[in-house]
Amino acid sequence: MIGRPDWFTKRNFGIGLRPKTWQGWVYLLVAIALIVFLRLQPFWAWSEQTKNNLTIAWAAVVVLDVIHIIYLLNKKGGNGN
Repeated sequence: MIGRPDWFTKRNFGIGLRPKTWQGWVYLLVAIALIVFLRLQPFWAWSEQTKNNLTIAWAAVVVLDVIHIIYLLNKKGGNGN
């Protein structure tokens, strides 16, 4: 999807990913920044319902992308190192 498995490695404890390259850190920061941007829009820009829908949609894209990356890392074997 958006991120690449080469940018991440599986966490040592728990479920999830952690960035291992600068591209992974940029991916993480952009994902967080977009959610913050969507939530902090001025009240006149979008309705609260629109902000909620866009935030939920973006969060869903990020979650699905993380699941896809984890799947690819598991398929490749190892921890992505």
